[in-house]
Amino acid sequence: MRKPKPCDFEAYRLKTFEERSIAEIAVAQNVTVQTVYNRIKRAAKKIEGDTPDARSLRHKLDCERLEFAYCEAMRAWRRSQEPVETTRVSTADGKRKAEKVEQSQTGDVRYLQQAQKIMADLTELRRTGSTETHPSSRENAETHVQTLGLDQRAAELDRILAEALERKSEAAADRTDRGAAD
Repeated sequence: MRKPKPCDFEAYRLKTFEERSIAEIAVAQNVTVQTVYNRIKRAAKKIEGDTPDARSLRHKLDCERLEFAYCEAMRAWRRSQEPVETTRVSTADGKRKAEKVEQSQTGDVRYLQQAQKIMADLTELRRTGSTETHPSSRENAETHVQTLGLDQRAAELDRILAEALERKSEAAADRTDRGAAD
């Protein structure tokens, strides 16, 4: 079996992080379904090894998985802030009147709390290089976030998200550069 390439790991990420089907990945990568199976198999075999390179790769993938989960939590929070349109029906003078009302939402704070926990895990993972998280890091992050107002929390999480997305785009650019060098 040949050495995995960046496209192999991308197929693995799409399957495991984004839970895309093999057929969707094949369309996205413009290859056959069998090629996608082979790519995922090569990447999984490389990740499962017990070499320092495999451990480093697992650590990197764990970080990427947490970044993806964080982005999903923030997207869910932003969706929960979208206005909700309802129809109010009233009867006046024997006539029914329907009126559309748009209500703004403050957002579901549970998504922010989830994003906060994920970010605490990610920070700890980067700090220690280990996949195990320490409860103290979560407690400190929760205490810090509870002292902030909702707007401040959103601004802080937006800043963290921007940093994560910047790191992700830099990593993608590095992968592209390495792929072009191959």
